Amino acid sequence: MSNLRILLFFLVFPCVAGAQMAHFDSLLIQISQYTPSFWQNGQNAAALAWWPQPQYGSTQLTYNQANGAFRRPQEPKVRQNFLLHTEGLRQVGKWTYFGRFDYQKSQDRVLAYSHVNDPFDGNPFIWADTLAGDWQRDHIGAQIAVGSPVWAGRWRTGLGINYHVGQGARTRDPKPFYRLRNLELQPALHFQANARTQWGAVAHIGLKQEENEVGYFSDEFPLLYRLRGYGTFSRTPTVTAERRMTGDVYKLLLQYQHFTLNNAQWLVQMGGGFRQEKTREGIATPTNGGDFGESIGELFLSWNKPAQQQNWTVELQLLNQNGSGRDPILMANSVSYNWLTASGRYGFWQNKTGLFRHLFLKPKLQILQQSDQISRTDWNISNLTFTADWHERRPIRKVWLWYGIETGYRARLARAFAANRPTPLTTALVRPDYEILSANVLIINASTGIDWQFSSFPNLWNRINITAQTQRNSTLGNRQSVQINYAILY
Repeated sequence: MSNLRILLFFLVFPCVAGAQMAHFDSLLIQISQYTPSFWQNGQNAAALAWWPQPQYGSTQLTYNQANGAFRRPQEPKVRQNFLLHTEGLRQVGKWTYFGRFDYQKSQDRVLAYSHVNDPFDGNPFIWADTLAGDWQRDHIGAQIAVGSPVWAGRWRTGLGINYHVGQGARTRDPKPFYRLRNLELQPALHFQANARTQWGAVAHIGLKQEENEVGYFSDEFPLLYRLRGYGTFSRTPTVTAERRMTGDVYKLLLQYQHFTLNNAQWLVQMGGGFRQEKTREGIATPTNGGDFGESIGELFLSWNKPAQQQNWTVELQLLNQNGSGRDPILMANSVSYNWLTASGRYGFWQNKTGLFRHLFLKPKLQILQQSDQISRTDWNISNLTFTADWHERRPIRKVWLWYGIETGYRARLARAFAANRPTPLTTALVRPDYEILSANVLIINASTGIDWQFSSFPNLWNRINITAQTQRNSTLGNRQSVQINYAILY
């Protein structure tokens, strides 16, 4: 019971828990995030004690705005987010605790063809109409993770819990509304084979539910589109309607880390899983709205070579997602996709005489394929993105100044599109989405900020930073975003 009280106290009041920590340079949090670990890459709570991170706490306020014509058709023209984020790491006795809490309020302007929380998560069976309106959303997320002491000489156990609730509604009639509840458990194991080798395993077990309503307390009743794929849909006049999506998510990751004699670190993580989602429409006599399934496979390889005041890193990550949907009318698999992403990172960071810098080169290859048997629509895209990320931190009198730039280019290697039985949504949604995903894009991301301390609070670091990003295509236009953060680190 005492551990449970500590856990709840740490989750709800991380600021109080962190206020008693010893003084440390805020750079330590930054550096620890460059080195892959069982916790950082796989959310293995049993390995929290091995995470190269000092005990810390942070509270952050963020404002983000994105706008511009270079957007997918189910994205808003303007999106504004306000985020309150707090997290912390704490050791109490031989136990290690991590807690996180988020509250996000979002405002979307001029958004059409989506009545759900996320139209891009792979599930094609969603509701929509053609009216472009403004949305307001409120989401809350919480995470708690506990790592045990060593038992039987070499073993540790852990458990992570993620919880996410949210709701959103359009301000324009017929005022579609959604609410969601997601819960995920992450039991974990860590085994110390010897002084240089360790193994880990973590399972992800999730429950998902999203409910939708449309037409209640409304005087306007436009046609409701029930999307069933890439261009396939059913369209009916609707006064009021209800929908419920329920799903299960299962994933297992196996981890291996080895330290060589010259202190280099190898980390290998591989695993896979699947999710299944069922959509039902109506309450009294529910009808099938579509069944969806997705399988996931992933591999992560990392090599790190620490030297005096610096670290070299080479990483490779592979992710493959295969999804398919069973049409509720034809009662057959009608829609499918295969997404393959291979990304890498090569570079170094160094911290010498108060000057910190990092330089990373990051290539990414994407191969995207989608197919709809009813509308006879098939397309595939191959893109190669290459970015260079450079940042520095240097002392300026009594503050630390951060600045940096990340620039890159996404080049289309190949693409093909065929719609042999087009529908109105082929023109409105499918083809524009394909054009955005296969476009050549120039990417520029610049940021600056400062860290400082108040003399009356020497154990608290304050950080304010601004990041601006632009994505540019000569034909389809630009997309700009700006993010402003204020954080307290302790």
